[in-house]
Amino acid sequence: MCDEISSMFEPDVPSPTERLGTIAHLKREGIAYGMFLLPVIPFITDTPEPIEESLRRAHEVGVDFTVFGGMTLQEGRQKAYFENLLRKTRPELAAKYSQIYRGDPWGNATAEYYNSINSVFNEAAKNRKMPRRIPPKLFKGILSENDLVIVMLEHITYFLRLEGKRSSFAYAAQAISRLDKPL
Repeated sequence: MCDEISSMFEPDVPSPTERLGTIAHLKREGIAYGMFLLPVIPFITDTPEPIEESLRRAHEVGVDFTVFGGMTLQEGRQKAYFENLLRKTRPELAAKYSQIYRGDPWGNATAEYYNSINSVFNEAAKNRKMPRRIPPKLFKGILSENDLVIVMLEHITYFLRLEGKRSSFAYAAQAISRLDKPL
C-alpha cells in the first residue's frame, strides 16, 4: 500500500520499500538511523492502518527512532501541485481539505486535525516502543551544552504536542539559541 501511494504522490523517488532496504543495509553496518514519517497525507496516509504499517516495517529493519508530522499546504507551487494531483486521483477529498486547511499563512491545517493524527502516531509508536525523537545517546558528546538543552526543550515540546498539549518550552529553546555564552 505504501509503495503505491508513494508512486502517486512522490514520482521519481525511491519507494518506501527501497528506502527501508537502504536503512536495513545501514543498520547492518552499525549506523544509527531514523525514519521521518512525514508529511502524512490527510485522509490518505494519516489513518491508523498506514501509520501502523509504516512503524511495523521500520521496526522490522531496526530503525532507531521515528519523527512524525502532518502535511502543510502553503500557497504557491507546492499547494498548486498537490491540489492538481488530488483533483486527478482523489477528487472526493477536496471538501475535507477545505475543512482542515483554512488559509493559515504557513499552510498549516487546523490544530484539531494535527492533534488527532498526532494521537494516532503517538499511540502506535508507544505500542511498538519506538522512540519518537532522536534518542539522546545518538548525539551524546556531539552537541554543546546550550545545544543539548535546546534539543531537550524541543523534544519536550514535541512530546507534549503529540499528546495534544501546548508548550512554551520552544520559546525557551529559541531564547537559549540566541545566547552568546554557554549556560
